[in-house]
Amino acid sequence: MKKTIFSILFSLILAPQFAQTFYSPDSSLRAEISTGDYPGFVLYQYQQKLIENTSIGLKLQTGEILGKNPQILKKTYASYAGVVYPPYGQEKQIDDIYNSLILVLSDSLSVEFRLYNNGLAYRLKYTGQGAAVVENELATFRLHASSTVWNPQVESFANTFEPRYVETPLSQMPTNGLSLLPFLAEADSMPLLMISEAAQSNYPGMYLKAAHDTLRAVFPPYVTKENYKWAYRLRITDFAPFSGKIATQTAPYIAKLPAPANLPWRVILVAQNEMDLLSNRLIYLLGDAPKMDFSWVKPGLVAWDWYNHWELSGTSFKPGKNTATYKYFVDFAAKNGIPYINLDEGWNHNKKVFKLNKNIDVHEILRYAKSKNVGVFLWFMWDGLEENLGAKLDTFSAWGVAGLKVDFFDRDDQKMVAFAETLAQEAAKRKLMLNLHGIWKPTGMERTYPNIVNREGIIGLENNKFGNDATARHNVSLAFTRFVVGSADYTPGALFHVKQANYSKNWTHPTAMTTRAHQLAMYVVYYGALQMMPEAPTTYEKEPEMLALISKMPTVWDQSIPLDGQVGDFVVMARSKNNNWYVAGMTDKAHKINLNLSFLPTGEYEAELFSDGSKTIENPAFYEKNVFDAKNTDKPEIVMEESGGFLLVLRKK
Repeated sequence: MKKTIFSILFSLILAPQFAQTFYSPDSSLRAEISTGDYPGFVLYQYQQKLIENTSIGLKLQTGEILGKNPQILKKTYASYAGVVYPPYGQEKQIDDIYNSLILVLSDSLSVEFRLYNNGLAYRLKYTGQGAAVVENELATFRLHASSTVWNPQVESFANTFEPRYVETPLSQMPTNGLSLLPFLAEADSMPLLMISEAAQSNYPGMYLKAAHDTLRAVFPPYVTKENYKWAYRLRITDFAPFSGKIATQTAPYIAKLPAPANLPWRVILVAQNEMDLLSNRLIYLLGDAPKMDFSWVKPGLVAWDWYNHWELSGTSFKPGKNTATYKYFVDFAAKNGIPYINLDEGWNHNKKVFKLNKNIDVHEILRYAKSKNVGVFLWFMWDGLEENLGAKLDTFSAWGVAGLKVDFFDRDDQKMVAFAETLAQEAAKRKLMLNLHGIWKPTGMERTYPNIVNREGIIGLENNKFGNDATARHNVSLAFTRFVVGSADYTPGALFHVKQANYSKNWTHPTAMTTRAHQLAMYVVYYGALQMMPEAPTTYEKEPEMLALISKMPTVWDQSIPLDGQVGDFVVMARSKNNNWYVAGMTDKAHKINLNLSFLPTGEYEAELFSDGSKTIENPAFYEKNVFDAKNTDKPEIVMEESGGFLLVLRKK
């Protein structure tokens, strides 16, 4: 990491009032920091007010409110300029440039502000002499009253973190609901604003509650008792019924803090347009730097079993949850250069992880996969791992498992957040990768623990088995909402399609209500270092063109360039890997573009375009393939039909 730091320290003598303006490195943003009853700020872009927070503080269980009527002991200004080189990601390097202001208060609290060219972040640090019990953290965010928001609302703190992003006038937001993060707001003639959090460690997740034009932070309470209850009415299998370990009793506080303790960053991303939003990496940058070697982490594609319901066709054995089926998956992966397969729900008992399904010889599958140079991910419910975690991870490491797919967290109270971090730490020590499902949004933890190669917290393709939320508009909106803060395991690339009007959920043979080209585009528009191939191997084998294309898709990138888009309507993204470029678009309504290829380096490229054609209007599985030569002065016209898209692969000659 390259860096430059410049600091100025000032000592103040218990100043009862404070007001200070400081600027982003390019001076486009300015924050007016003040202390009245509480520390707070107003954020401007030039002369335009964007957002304000007038109450920053901690209320302790003792009744004391740290930050109330603050007196400042010291303030520190600093400028920082560095470059972060991720071990893998959406680009090879990310500029990390900001100005900061740290206020040390007289009541065991300090506040650090960082102002970037594309956002503001602040966090509290508890500096008391002993541990503290936090009843609540104070934070309010006042938006422009005319804002429209993309509201990811849930009913309670116990949820799957899979909201629909519903476009809503701020003035009409329900006041009795909870909004997850990230939370996107837009208003006429103003930049887009996104509220989220980063560097969440041993602290509950932040939610938002609406009151007119103000959003108030709320947090799940500290869990004092947990128990197993039937969380799902559907018994997916007689071997392993699903039940969740849920909170049955909570305390009247949200967290217990050691001394000292950094709280998570509260982050406001600022984007002039949708393209700036798609290229914002502040959540990743604000995550703590890794403290271990992660060079062993190998992202890639996964042949996935659960979505396609183990439905192979034309085999000499009866397909299903059995050893022969998984050996077929291994052979398929080895033949097509796919680095991993996944053993999902049903290979063991959910709670008794070493009680194995008698029809699945896990050890033989692992042995066979190793002989074919294919890695294996095993699926678990989180609470099956909780007791004796280290010993269980030792066993899976000794078995030769490549990674764990851990599911159904369904909470982000302090205990659960602490467990997830412990899981990441302990898995990293044993060189085990993690794919986390049923879990909250990214908060930069993937920077700290790059063995977290993907995570869910999203309505993805699996919804086609049991719901009707994975519409084209939903899919497009995800690029500008959930994916802005980090990777997501949407599991893209369905090969069975119907028109939305003809769609119905199907547990064993799910279909997508978008076109083939729309689904292909997801491999580029969406980012996930570990990316699933959801259809059965025999389905791909019947479509060799699709198999050849998808099995060679990169999952990590050298460079990413958003090209065009509008929240919920359409999106176009370009990414490069090893001098080749992949450009993709997704749309809700029919949309025509003249694709400007000026981002390409000079030279000749062989172009393969997979796009909608007029026949997709009646047959969404239809696609057209065109091959042609291209260069950076070209502007090919591309038509995306309703619920459609395109994928353009440009290989350097």
